[in-house]
Amino acid sequence: MPRFDTRLALMRAAEQLFAQQGVDRVSLREIAIAAGQRNVSAATYHFGSKRELIEAILERHSLPMQSSWRPLLEQDAQQPVSLHALLEAVVRPLAAKIEDADGGRSYLELCAELVSSRSFPLMGMRIANTAEAQDITRRIAGRGPEVPPMVRVVRTTRLASLIYGSLGDYLRLLHNGVDIPRGVFISDLVNTLAGAVQACPPSGT
Repeated sequence: MPRFDTRLALMRAAEQLFAQQGVDRVSLREIAIAAGQRNVSAATYHFGSKRELIEAILERHSLPMQSSWRPLLEQDAQQPVSLHALLEAVVRPLAAKIEDADGGRSYLELCAELVSSRSFPLMGMRIANTAEAQDITRRIAGRGPEVPPMVRVVRTTRLASLIYGSLGDYLRLLHNGVDIPRGVFISDLVNTLAGAVQACPPSGT
């Protein structure tokens, strides 16, 4: 019989509760109870804080996707690939999470919330600052015009908002029975992101 993984059970319970109620409305105690733990302090014991639990959830889903970027990044280092190819490398694995029965949709809903969260901002999480995330972000930005550093920060945050906000909107449309073909959604989102990357620099810079 496989060994029960308490950490994984807590993450799965947290994913569902966060998606249903929002991060700020769920306590670690509620997560422990939802995970079937007799010890209501189990989430605190295993993760220490809500932030660390969120970090673990993000890493559980995001690290495999970031690993999938490496061949394209290596190819780009030898012969530059298109902006659309870089953006698709980010968007397609995220869109595939919609079909991931092991918390995929809850993960996307969590990211859509965190991208505008003051308590747990997505761009401040470890997963947004890995070597792979920084590398692909730099390469995508490099396909656009030269802009001042602070403008680049704003644009990077805007891209994240567009990606996760659009995925959140797409999930709601699917839930409401609006059937938009996945390929059409991905193509439209990639085109929108490319337009944002290549937008002219703001006047006065």
